[in-house]
Amino acid sequence: MGYLWSIVIGAAIGWIGGKFLKREEYGARVDIIGGMLGGFLSALLIHVLSDGVGIAWGIIIAIIGASVLLVGMRRFMKPAALPIRRSPRY
Repeated sequence: MGYLWSIVIGAAIGWIGGKFLKREEYGARVDIIGGMLGGFLSALLIHVLSDGVGIAWGIIIAIIGASVLLVGMRRFMKPAALPIRRSPRY
């Protein structure tokens, strides 16, 4: 399975995972990018460790990689605090 498919599957898993996990923490953009990165890194790791896998195993590996990276992001990274907006006093 090509790296492009791993990135596409990772983006889809990132978007879906963002819907199930706490949405307010990062936003959809960060979830999708994290999923893409997880899918790509898992495909790269499998490519380095083995000769190749079929399409079904490639999809499963991309899903697992994207999911692990998303959960890891939620566990170890804390979102930046948003500034409090106050209305000007007249």
